[in-house]
Amino acid sequence: MQYDIRGQVVNLLTGDGISGVRIEAWDKDFVLDDYLGSASTVTDGSFSIRFDDSAFRDIFFDTWPDLYFKVYCYNELLVSTENSVLWNIRHPQTSVTIKANNPKPLSCSERHIYLKIERIEHYSPVRPQEKVVPPVQYGRDCMRGDGHENGLIPQAEIDARSLTAVVYREYLDSGYLIPKPEKLIAADINEPAYTHRVPGTVIYTRPCQRLKIHVWNTDDVPHSLHMHGLRYGIDSDGSWPFGTEATHHGGRSDAICPGQTWIYTFDVPDNALGAWPFHDHTYHHDIKIDQGLFGGVVVLGSCDRPPRRFWFPWELLRSIYLDIEQLERSPIFVDKRVPELLEFNEETVIPLVPHIHAQRLKDEARLILKQRLDFLEEFTLKELALPRRIINTDHVPVFFHVMSNPEAKPVFDTDDIEELGGEAEIVFDTVGDYDYFCRHHPEMTGVVHVVPGGPDPVSVTIVQGPPMVFSPDEIIVGVGGTVKWINNPKFRD
Repeated sequence: MQYDIRGQVVNLLTGDGISGVRIEAWDKDFVLDDYLGSASTVTDGSFSIRFDDSAFRDIFFDTWPDLYFKVYCYNELLVSTENSVLWNIRHPQTSVTIKANNPKPLSCSERHIYLKIERIEHYSPVRPQEKVVPPVQYGRDCMRGDGHENGLIPQAEIDARSLTAVVYREYLDSGYLIPKPEKLIAADINEPAYTHRVPGTVIYTRPCQRLKIHVWNTDDVPHSLHMHGLRYGIDSDGSWPFGTEATHHGGRSDAICPGQTWIYTFDVPDNALGAWPFHDHTYHHDIKIDQGLFGGVVVLGSCDRPPRRFWFPWELLRSIYLDIEQLERSPIFVDKRVPELLEFNEETVIPLVPHIHAQRLKDEARLILKQRLDFLEEFTLKELALPRRIINTDHVPVFFHVMSNPEAKPVFDTDDIEELGGEAEIVFDTVGDYDYFCRHHPEMTGVVHVVPGGPDPVSVTIVQGPPMVFSPDEIIVGVGGTVKWINNPKFRD
């Protein structure tokens, strides 16, 4: 049976409709309540939520839904009707009126985010990690392409696609002790654990926030963070060589050296709603992006709710902090104690005292931290295999990214061809078909077919356009023949 719950959210005192807030519909159960759906209110405060009976029939006597609602503005709960459940709703079209206080005016807040640039060794996109718990499966080809007729990708092909990935990994605390183990996309059943995930993080924010992103580089080469869509000054420009140098330690915003940290400051303007990428932009940044050093910022509306919530049991994480505190022999939390209970949301960061940092831990503390994080990864793998309650699928980040191993070498590379009549030549000695593209304009592609007895030499013109193209884009050349690329030849004379 299909249900269509229509209603209105009105001001508790005036009765006027409240627009732009988020409504969640829930089914009350004995143990675990069922999430049924959500919607945002329009100008007059009205909304509509649709679901079918499969959303709540998880036990045999769940014949009718027992409805209650939660009203949110971003992470602020405005009202919940859990204390006045609508029991046994039999009519598929039910109307409700929910009274709530108006959301607080949008305030400009400062938020700290801690990212660590770190490596993932032996990463393969088709099998990101060896350890899995069913029903998660890797190394499969559901299209059953050539060589994969049995639906499996051969081990040799998995190995050939392996590389050392580099990611921005988000941490729960200012000392970079515990990574944020939450999934990026709750609906993705095959998302690997946080230790083997590319990209490393997606950040949700809203207009009027100021993001202070602390980036610690633990790789062995310089990196940076270059942001799109948000506002920043020169001290937060990660695009080499346009950044700036710090006076107190000589580091640069556009080239964070190994072991160093840089704090980037970004302001979220009102007109930035949507998804924006960030990525490395030091020298040779294209190679580093190919390895996975990118992420995303999603700017939600003022009352839109982030699509995921932190769900890890605090008692598991708390024990790790207690171990570190005991081994460091001093309080590690700013307020001098590890709390018994802690409620997380998307923006929670645990402030640690300045001297507690993963780089400065005592040897015994570093060893026990590694052991506890290994256990945390095992726990995460088991949790990923369990059915998860999906709160909101309105915002699902999707990345189109081609990973590339920097150690792999192309069959041929002309390097940059000078503009206005520049030339480059390549000799092809081996029979075969060679696909190629322009490094600066990847949409420009061509094919060289090398065959016995083919013509020699052969020329290809780079036409400026728009759009820029290779002309002809498909050529035949003889074995041992030469192909010449000419860039914009009309300017040669």
